[in-house]
Amino acid sequence: MNRDLGNYRKSYQKGNLLEDMIPDSATELFDLWFAEAETFATESGIDFEPNAMVLSTISKEGFPKGRVVLLKAYSMQPPVLKDLKIGVGFL
Repeated sequence: MNRDLGNYRKSYQKGNLLEDMIPDSATELFDLWFAEAETFATESGIDFEPNAMVLSTISKEGFPKGRVVLLKAYSMQPPVLKDLKIGVGFL
């Protein structure tokens, strides 16, 4: 049985981030990005958490690992994340 699933594909392009649009600080850029995610979460009617994200690292052997984490707070200090799988906080 063959099924064409191509009709599920949709465009995720929402805009552009050009070099001259980038604020001077990474915190300012994150503030803009997170505000956009919060607005989308409240206006879209889609049930999701705008503070959920994928954190990826690479082992010494070169193997990638990605995990879903929740951003619990942010400021000028390092972020506070919570790993959904193990349920503990880490930096």
